Amino acid sequence: MFAPKKQVKKDNVTKALLDNAYPENTGIEKLERKIILHRQNGNVEICDTVQLQGKKKIEITLFTAVKPESFSANDITWRQGKMTVSHLKIVSVTEEDQLDSSIKKRWGKLWRIELAGEIKESGNWKLNFDFGRK
Repeated sequence: MFAPKKQVKKDNVTKALLDNAYPENTGIEKLERKIILHRQNGNVEICDTVQLQGKKKIEITLFTAVKPESFSANDITWRQGKMTVSHLKIVSVTEEDQLDSSIKKRWGKLWRIELAGEIKESGNWKLNFDFGRK
């Protein structure tokens, strides 16, 4: 178990504007990502808030080098902890088979996590990573 030498009580929050990271034709007017480290329990939250031109389908792909034990539409579990998703759904978790040799050599296997949802003009989604540190 992780035991920090010095307990810091204040959470860390980092924000980034990402709207210029996407081409204009995506319809993203504003995209803000906030990453929060909850120092008391070690959890990490990634919160995205978006303003769009009309209704858009949102698709996010994540990769993990640790094989998931189980998943549902709202969470995925590993032996070490879990990720909970709000305002999007986990639509699939599959072993990635399109890896080049250098990635295979470094990582071995990777699993692809596909998230999807729909946003009408504005909305948000959140990923909460809980690794059980109390």
